[in-house]
Amino acid sequence: MLAKSVLSIQQNRPINVKTLCIYGVFLTLKAYLKYILNDFACCLNTGK
Repeated sequence: MLAKSVLSIQQNRPINVKTLCIYGVFLTLKAYLKYILNDFACCLNTGK
């Protein structure tokens, strides 16, 4: 849903700094969440 809204914004007007910032934060959070989940899974595996 978020990706679609970003794409529609890009089509309607040139990319602006705010859009890039929001997209950058989104990617950073996504990567951070993936890292946390991997770490958590490792903890569960070693806990067993």
